[in-house]
Amino acid sequence: MKSVKYIFGALLLVVVAWPFAPTEASAWGCYASSPSANGRSWNYPTRGGAVRRALAECAVRTPRGQTCYIRSCS
Repeated sequence: MKSVKYIFGALLLVVVAWPFAPTEASAWGCYASSPSANGRSWNYPTRGGAVRRALAECAVRTPRGQTCYIRSCS
């Protein structure tokens, strides 16, 4: 009888936690550009991480004196 309670408890935990599991739809991607370069990021779990990566990719290719800006995120 004790094992049935453990199985039921584990099943209940899975059912409750399922809606909070990360999915492909929750991945972030951003596009950044400057007058002469661009940078992209994709499949980041947070918007902030995607923004930082896109700006870093753009900055590596951008000449000094120009600034990269985020153009879109989804």
